[in-house]
Amino acid sequence: MCKAKWEANYYRCEWSKQTTGRFFDMLTDAGSEVTASMVASGVDPADEAGRTQLATEARQQIAAGVAEEIGRSSPVADRREAASTYKRPVVHLLCAVAAAIGDACAGLSGVPSDLAQEVGAEAKRRTGSVVAGKLAKAATKKLIEMTVPQTALLGQVGFLADSAAVGLCPSQQPGGTPSDHSEVELCAGRLERKIIAEMVEDLLEPQAP
Repeated sequence: MCKAKWEANYYRCEWSKQTTGRFFDMLTDAGSEVTASMVASGVDPADEAGRTQLATEARQQIAAGVAEEIGRSSPVADRREAASTYKRPVVHLLCAVAAAIGDACAGLSGVPSDLAQEVGAEAKRRTGSVVAGKLAKAATKKLIEMTVPQTALLGQVGFLADSAAVGLCPSQQPGGTPSDHSEVELCAGRLERKIIAEMVEDLLEPQAP
């Protein structure tokens, strides 16, 4: 039975009839705003509009990368097949890809010459899925477009991916059960630790007289 549109984790039934591109556009628009993204790109904590825009762009970039890899005009069967490689429903496909990127970035000790290629290979290794690797690589390329050129690239991409995962995942939304998608729980934990570290660093910095 379909949920009413005001219920937690509601997704419109008719979305399943849309093309992959349109479906991902709708899903991305429905994601919650993740204010933690401000840390990755130096957005002023008081700039709510800036935080919202950055979180939204990260979700849109991941959706765009995945849609291009699957085919924006593909039918629901194509994205269902892709989602099955993660053993997740389609509504968890984007957050699963984002979580794989964040996890891969967190496990790299240095920035490789081709970050997208390395992240894709790591996602493939961890999931055992060739499709997962391709989707992660495509989405990583899109996230790289958002980052400040080469400065803290690995940290920025990983942080944006974690932010997008939390914002896209139905389990992280009000009324959801976070443990339903444990990989995204790890993303949320990394975000929280990052924010705390930034706050502590700010407190320890000498204040101007």
